[in-house]
Amino acid sequence: MPLIGSKPYFYFYIIGKSFQFKDKIERKKEKVRTKYAKLIAKDSTNAKRTQRLLEQKEDRLNQLELKAREGNSFMRTFGERPTIADKEKLERAGTMMHQMMKAKGYFQNKVGIDYDTIGKKLSVEYQIQEGTPHKIGSVQYLVNNKKVESLIVASNEQSAIMAENRLDESFLVQERDRIDKLLKDNGYYDFDKQYISFSIDTNNTPFRADVKLIIKADSNSTIFKRYKIGEIICLLEYSKFGKNKPDTIVYDKVQFAQVKNKYGKKVIAGKIKFRPTEYYSLTKTINSQLNLSNLDNFKYIDIRHSKSTSSDSVLNVIIVLNSSKKYQITDEWGLNVSQGLPGPQGSISFLDRNVLRGCENIDASIRYGIEGVASATDPNVIYRTAEAAADVGITFPQLYMPTKLRFKFNNYFPRTRFSFSFNNIVRPEYSRRNYKLAVNYTLIRNTFSRYIFSLADLNVVQTPRTTNSFS
Repeated sequence: MPLIGSKPYFYFYIIGKSFQFKDKIERKKEKVRTKYAKLIAKDSTNAKRTQRLLEQKEDRLNQLELKAREGNSFMRTFGERPTIADKEKLERAGTMMHQMMKAKGYFQNKVGIDYDTIGKKLSVEYQIQEGTPHKIGSVQYLVNNKKVESLIVASNEQSAIMAENRLDESFLVQERDRIDKLLKDNGYYDFDKQYISFSIDTNNTPFRADVKLIIKADSNSTIFKRYKIGEIICLLEYSKFGKNKPDTIVYDKVQFAQVKNKYGKKVIAGKIKFRPTEYYSLTKTINSQLNLSNLDNFKYIDIRHSKSTSSDSVLNVIIVLNSSKKYQITDEWGLNVSQGLPGPQGSISFLDRNVLRGCENIDASIRYGIEGVASATDPNVIYRTAEAAADVGITFPQLYMPTKLRFKFNNYFPRTRFSFSFNNIVRPEYSRRNYKLAVNYTLIRNTFSRYIFSLADLNVVQTPRTTNSFS
């Protein structure tokens, strides 16, 4: 742990500088010029050879120039050169602090700078007086569309800007993003947050700011037009359409087109969260994309919206899905180092996608390793131990439950996994085998939260051999 106030990188820079000799670099430059001048003169009739030698010469000279200008590799890699005090930069930092405090609602803040020199070092102290913050007095929405205004007002409880809260620029940004998402989730496909602006009035009451959120659009703009979903066309294995004519099947209001009946429609249709006649929703579109991605069966997923030519308020949706490789094999090799001597280890994994035509995946792996471990009866003795393991499992892209409760988790990217594993350890004192059968449910709430519920976890452990000393 570094000591507070220490500057190890600066010390590394000084150490590197101790063996940085510019006159030596200049001598090396001269040697490079002399060497390549002789080589170029020798092969002057070969244009390609000459050009290659010139490029090599420039690269070498550039490396030496970098070494002369910025220091040797030790100085550049581990060190940090001292910073020369610049009054303009120091004052600019103070101005940035002042602006940052204003953005946080402290409009009357003051930032002072004190300088103190100690030998060749400059000490800088920034003194910040926050002052009284401005709080939000009132919030008003000015929208030249009554339906949109009523929708925004109805969602005020979720607003990031509330009366009596401190005026903070980041809250205004959050509110702009919230309204943008709110409208796009309610059919306003053409809306964009660039149409949202704010007016801040601090003149009425001391340390109070009246906030007006303004959304205006020209009469010919379509940002206030609500769009409904029209046709939904899902193109399965679209990359193969050029060679073969696809077949089209309609399932649950989704048109599926594919060359071969490779994928079942029920699972994929269940992962698409929007249907015809519903209003366009950005959240449903994103969740559909994530649902299809979590199937781990498609390497390319694209959801496109296009305005219908027959109606000016309808969006047709085309979903393009290109399959990943059906079979995938991976291997890993290395050394296993624990409390004893290192030993080799290796593993091979196999994946088979879409085994039952419903995006089910079967995976299997085999692992084997050897290492040295301390004896269970005598810690001073090192024994060789070998471990072999194998497991196989199948993952379904939905929850298998006997009741309709399973449908309530469709927005959490559900999975059901059945797995069986075997582990065998051979040591000089004993041999042990472990058989495991498990059934797990997996739910993903967001990028940072994953829940795994073990419906069944059965383990059988056998010890067929033990030595007398171990017993």
